[in-house]
Amino acid sequence: MLDDCNKAQDSTDSTKSDSTISTEVGDVEVIEKIKSTLLLDETIKGFDIKVVPTKGVVRLTGEVETQAQLN
Repeated sequence: MLDDCNKAQDSTDSTKSDSTISTEVGDVEVIEKIKSTLLLDETIKGFDIKVVPTKGVVRLTGEVETQAQLN
């Protein structure tokens, strides 16, 4: 029997909080800014660099062939 069909859903179950949404929007803006900056830099634009934001902290990952490229 479907006893719970008429119960109102708890809004926290299906929606994200305002702070979570703001963080996600902020992260998207940061990703776009960093990626465009990397693409415009002639010395690193050919590298496959991933931009990974997590709650306002950004991590760049990728591989280089030499220590000079890393520096």
